Amino acid sequence: MVRDDAFAQAGTRALALASPFGRLALSVCYDVRFPELYRALGNFDIMFVPSAFTVPTGAAHWETLLRSRAIENQAYVVAPAQGGLHPGGRRTYGHTMIVDPWGEVLGVRPEGEGVLLAEKSGIARETAVEVLLNSVIASPMVKYRGPFVLEMPEEAWFDVNMMQKDLLLALELGRQLDVPLPTTAVTNEMLTTARGMGLAKKDFAILFQVLAQMSGLKL
Repeated sequence: MVRDDAFAQAGTRALALASPFGRLALSVCYDVRFPELYRALGNFDIMFVPSAFTVPTGAAHWETLLRSRAIENQAYVVAPAQGGLHPGGRRTYGHTMIVDPWGEVLGVRPEGEGVLLAEKSGIARETAVEVLLNSVIASPMVKYRGPFVLEMPEEAWFDVNMMQKDLLLALELGRQLDVPLPTTAVTNEMLTTARGMGLAKKDFAILFQVLAQMSGLKL
């Protein structure tokens, strides 16, 4: 049995923080066995799980746990994992993984030093940003001055979280059928930006304000 408390100090609380890449949930190793821990963090875009699973438990549970947390939280999972033989004869499982919100393993490195890269489901962020800058911001729609956008209702009719979950399902279906959905992908990027700005519970019409802030336009 491995006693983590013999060489690691426990934290005082679960943590998620805002970043330019969305809201990030931070956790380590054994935390991944407790779905309630992640639910308590609210909505987030990416969860990190640096780990050192032993070989028996890693082979039995590692991938299953990562895919489960990704699906139930509709978030990406980035899980760096120690692998190989350690002093004292302890051996860790390795298998660093990146998993998408659909539960698909986008990349895995079984063992050894290296870098694991994976592209987001849908289209690359750089492509989405380029489409946004060249078309959406230039569109007259951004200058829309309707009262619904200017006076955002307190109670969301269709909040950002709800809309993004629907869009992720649509993007995954498009990927499976090899049907490009560039407009849907761009909208999904904007919803991710809105969540990173703490607007997850706002009506999705808040995207007009997000666009205005990013582009410098005045609504």
